[in-house]
Amino acid sequence: MKHLKLFVTITAITAVLLLSAGCDNTSGTDNSNGNASNSHNTGIFGSGNRYETVYPEEYSEMWEYIPEAEYTSADELVYTYNADERGIVVSDYSGEAEVLRIPDEIEDKPVVAVDLSETQKELTEVILPNSVRSFKLSGAISVALKYANVPAAAETFSFGYCEKLESIFISSGVSEINEEAFAHCTSLKNIRMSEGLRQIGNNAFSYCTGITSIKLPESLSAIDGSPFSFCTNLTAIDVDENNPYFAAQNGVLYSKDMTKLVQCPAGKKGKFSIRNGITEIGSAAFFGCTGITEITIPENVEKIGDWAFASTQITSVNIPKKLTKINSGVFYSTKLNFVEIPENVTSIGDYAFSGCSELSSIVIPEGVKEIGSGAFSDCTMLSAAELPNNLEKIGEWAFSKCEGLTSVYIPNGVTSIGDSAFYGCTGLRNANVPSGVTDMGESVFEECAGVYVTYKGRTYTTENAEEIYLMINNSGSSDIDNNSDSKVDSSAEIESEIDSGNNSDDSDESQAQLS
Repeated sequence: MKHLKLFVTITAITAVLLLSAGCDNTSGTDNSNGNASNSHNTGIFGSGNRYETVYPEEYSEMWEYIPEAEYTSADELVYTYNADERGIVVSDYSGEAEVLRIPDEIEDKPVVAVDLSETQKELTEVILPNSVRSFKLSGAISVALKYANVPAAAETFSFGYCEKLESIFISSGVSEINEEAFAHCTSLKNIRMSEGLRQIGNNAFSYCTGITSIKLPESLSAIDGSPFSFCTNLTAIDVDENNPYFAAQNGVLYSKDMTKLVQCPAGKKGKFSIRNGITEIGSAAFFGCTGITEITIPENVEKIGDWAFASTQITSVNIPKKLTKINSGVFYSTKLNFVEIPENVTSIGDYAFSGCSELSSIVIPEGVKEIGSGAFSDCTMLSAAELPNNLEKIGEWAFSKCEGLTSVYIPNGVTSIGDSAFYGCTGLRNANVPSGVTDMGESVFEECAGVYVTYKGRTYTTENAEEIYLMINNSGSSDIDNNSDSKVDSSAEIESEIDSGNNSDDSDESQAQLS
């Protein structure tokens, strides 16, 4: 096989040299429509004279699974010359073949753009010349496409939801793979990244369940978010040993100095122990690792990035004591049923524990001053928690749809409660709003049927709890105060159901409680 690959490579290079020496493969010009009809056959991803690229020997293996075909003649293409882009724009294909290989030049002008979004042909292969800067391949093409390339000049591109796409070649010269560029290409299994690639965008290959391994080039210097999230058969991420930014060990991607865990392949299963020496866990490092059920984190970890463990199956976790912040979405939609937040933590980020439907209780340490938006939203089993006396802000939707909550005590130090903070807490019966709150959002207790809310010594029901919002935000407060007796239910029956400690601003309870 090595000899065959070498022979093919030598043959391709020889063809290029012949072309450089003046070998003309032009088959003719159709004078009736003025379209030059060129037919080049110089190898797998050759693209004509001006933009010809000779690929490294390692890419000769692409010949094994991508069929060869001659270039599509210009008279089978619908195209126009765009003066602003200084080149040809191809807008349709009229041929009958399922393979489309566009030449790099038509009428001695470079092909600079391809928009086949309206094409009804179910093409299995599309090869674009390296001169193309922008292209669209949506429509019927996405249904049948199996083989394609990303041309060297391409700036933005997307093959998302091409479910039959098996092989992709990213040409030398492409510096970035866009966000979600190949998302949901569930048949994709062969990926070739050329040197020169510097960045891979977030979710670039998400849900590509056909990928089992991937090798990153020496030139790669940046990875955004989680490019391979939910690639549930990906068990190994490798990187060129000469890459100065990244290193790989046991299929896991790290920073070159091995102090940061960058990406765990989503195909890993069972228990995972993070190696000693790691001080940082990158953003979305385990995002979509749906087979991981347990994670052990070393105590010297100082930072855990946003969404680091989101959508895993972990049921418990040891959060290192050096951590000072629970970042956004870190434990989003996990199976956590118990968690202990270290005393050094001062804030809990947006959606940090959102969707943890099996979490039944939470103790938030005294140092926490802010609970982010949606931090505990959709924790449907949450029935008990402790809020710290130093808490100052509760974000919007923070405890929304926590259906297991029956009572909430908000500490007196809280000054801000966001929109819908307790929206949809259908089991909530007793709650309070401290007199020190100066900023309160709308619908804080909406869809909390039967809740009684105390504010400045008075009790409000679900129907008129919105009046608290009006008073705090100085909207119509005088009218409400003047008629408060007719709007506030102060019957002995309701008063007996409210904890007396929640009825007074002078309450000196030392511990805030939700139960």
